[in-house]
Amino acid sequence: MKYKGTDYYAAYRGFKIENEAAKYKMSFTSFSRGNVDNWFSVHNGKKFTTIDSDNDEWSGGNCAVDRRGGWWYGDCYGNNVNGEWANRVENKGIHWASITGWSNSLDFVEMKLCQM
Repeated sequence: MKYKGTDYYAAYRGFKIENEAAKYKMSFTSFSRGNVDNWFSVHNGKKFTTIDSDNDEWSGGNCAVDRRGGWWYGDCYGNNVNGEWANRVENKGIHWASITGWSNSLDFVEMKLCQM
């Protein structure tokens, strides 16, 4: 991730995404290293929600619609590195809360899967 000229990263062990029947549930065994707070942990064990497939735990609606992108949501809380690019409206942009807060958007983000 990049925000205001600074690079950030988070690495996790045991990352796993299940199949379509399990709604692409994501899990990991541990946060192994990084220079950010472990905000991804609130998404551990969650199913993937999209605009047309509401699998989150929010009774008030669909997190993917409200947060502007598909993600492993619980009740829409946590980070969202798949939100709307450059959106500065609270909880709508691409954010990692300990870096951007809730009303800013990361300048760059990518997710990589690799064997460690």
